[in-house]
Order: sequence, then C-alpha cells, then structure tokens
Amino acid sequence: MFAWLSGENLNKAIDTLSKIAQVAAFMVAGWWAYKTFFESVKPGLEFRGNVQADLDWNKPSDPYDCPASLDISIANEGVSSFNVSNILVRGRLYTSDKKTKALPSF
Repeated sequence: MFAWLSGENLNKAIDTLSKIAQVAAFMVAGWWAYKTFFESVKPGLEFRGNVQADLDWNKPSDPYDCPASLDISIANEGVSSFNVSNILVRGRLYTSDKKTKALPSF
C-alpha cells in the first residue's frame, strides 16, 4: 500500500507537505499581524487632540468695566504629533455711556 512512498517519492511527498505547511504558516502570520495592528497599534496613531477653553468674568473696580480672562489649553492625548498653525479668538466690545450712567446689557 505504501510502496509508492519509498525512496525518491517519499522525499518529494515530504518536500511538498513542507512547502504547503510553510505557505499556510505565512498566511496565518500575515493574518495575525494585520489583526494585531488594527486592534492595538492603529487606534494610538489616530489624531486625539483636546482643546479646553475657560472664560472667567472678574469683578470690576469700575461698574462700567467688564473684565474677563480667557484660558485656552491644547493637549495631545495621542501618539501622533500635530501642529497648531492658527488660533482665532473673537470678542465683542460693549461700551456704556458714562454720562447717562447706563450699564451695558448683555
């Protein structure tokens, strides 16, 4: 029954099985590397910036003034770096008429 697996035929069969096993191992290793990258490494490479802004109104010494302080913080919570190229802060100036002593309304 196994007479055909003698000598040269046995070497060819073992060589063929070895090559099939190597191809299968290569495919499994590729699948594992792909899965590991997308589950563990890729999320850390995504942009994860955080911006916080706090506006505090201060008690004025003059009732016609309305001072405020604005604190802005930018944090990088990820692995990838990013550049802040432009910051735009807009504000409005409200004035009061000191002659009529009318306080500004917001």
